[in-house]
Amino acid sequence: MVVDGQFWGGIVLFFQVLAALAWLGIALARRRILRMLPQLNVKDESQALPSTVSVIIPARNEEKNIGRCIESIIHQLDEKGEIIVVDDSSTDSTREVVRRYSKHGVKLIEAGELPEGWLGKPWACYLGYTHSSGEWLLFTDADAEFGKGCIRNALITALEHGAELATQYPRMRMRSIWLKAALPILLLALYAFGRPHKVSSGEAAFAFGSFILIRRDVYEKLGGHERVRDAVLEDRAIALLARDARVRTLFLDGTNSMTAEWNNSLKSLWNGMVRLFTTLYIGSSKKSIINAFMLIILFIFPLASLAYSLAYNIPTYILLASLSTVLISYVIGEELRKHRISFIYSVLWPLGVLLILCAVIVSGFKATLRPLFRWRNRLYRVEAYDGRERAVILSA
Repeated sequence: MVVDGQFWGGIVLFFQVLAALAWLGIALARRRILRMLPQLNVKDESQALPSTVSVIIPARNEEKNIGRCIESIIHQLDEKGEIIVVDDSSTDSTREVVRRYSKHGVKLIEAGELPEGWLGKPWACYLGYTHSSGEWLLFTDADAEFGKGCIRNALITALEHGAELATQYPRMRMRSIWLKAALPILLLALYAFGRPHKVSSGEAAFAFGSFILIRRDVYEKLGGHERVRDAVLEDRAIALLARDARVRTLFLDGTNSMTAEWNNSLKSLWNGMVRLFTTLYIGSSKKSIINAFMLIILFIFPLASLAYSLAYNIPTYILLASLSTVLISYVIGEELRKHRISFIYSVLWPLGVLLILCAVIVSGFKATLRPLFRWRNRLYRVEAYDGRERAVILSA
């Protein structure tokens, strides 16, 4: 049915203008934020590590990733560096892969049975810390891969800025169509809600779990992973502790120095989003409603409006809706290019936003009615606690 009457025509026009202005603002804000982030520049390659560093890698069923991760680290550490892999009850050949690097000094620690009140990753990180000796601790993920000199350059940059904690925004590997469709949209949310340009000033708290470089004494002062033993998003919890303690934190754009992976299939992507959103919505179910509304206004409405305008040949509406959809594709395409993915995949965003919208709605209901999710073959129940979330493992 054609929009009839001045009132409803005005409503549609208002939201079309709103969407177009919003995407213009998003494009400009994203560019401004990225320009404000310190870059991890290449230092003198002959320079040694300025301090001792312990690289701690928690791993659970990471046989496909752990070897590449270790190899990317080994050749950039000198006698001042050590690598500690903590195996969290893997059922694949993760331990066997790690043992191949024992001749390079890589330590393998068995996490064993989880103590009461602990989640797997915080426990693995804590164990790694107890077996470490470095003045600086680098917590990373088994799917991370580091470019030449990345760790040394990050440490030097942190010292130059007087930082006590440094984190990097990695270049994300998007191997599946689903990742190419959805992940750029999720990364755009980083700029809006994570506010990475505000981290260094202490106005925001954010850290990527794939790269948390922290001074040992500061880690101990914060209480480390023992303090966040029951946090699902332990990187976020550590970042919140650091902000509240006024720890000098540096957020680096590391997309030219390291890569990481956030799920690699439709199933793991869905489970990852439900885990993330359910955790974030605990204690505030309104967040899911707000997020769903934003997705509809910013993505669904321009697409539906364009289809409607073309069907009924309304020139003004066609122009505004086309402007919005072009801006959406442009912003997403730019984010894809930042992660060295072809701009052509920007046309997949309708598929990605529908998937994310479904995950937001499902997670909102879960957070309110049944806050359970399964992750890495463990069933968790999550609840709000002291400004963050906490969880218990129901079954492994």
